[in-house]
Amino acid sequence: MMQNNMMPGSMMGGNMMGNPMMQSHMMQRDPRLPRNARPGDWICNSCNNHNYADKMACNRCKLPKAIAMSRPQPGGMGGGMGGGMG
Repeated sequence: MMQNNMMPGSMMGGNMMGNPMMQSHMMQRDPRLPRNARPGDWICNSCNNHNYADKMACNRCKLPKAIAMSRPQPGGMGGGMGGGMG
């Protein structure tokens, strides 16, 4: 009988999210965050303010975190200042 010598979180089976190395590669850091930002800090997509991880609403525009992070980023696809010719 063969023994399974694979570590949990390895590429062949196991939970990859249990491996801290895989977590860091799977979670992308928001490039708008400053270098000294701490894990969990977030940028409000409504006003572009840097908020600390423990804040449940943006401290600038007061938009709740869940809404502020789900809105498209300013200047991104689909939004914008629009306006046509004439």
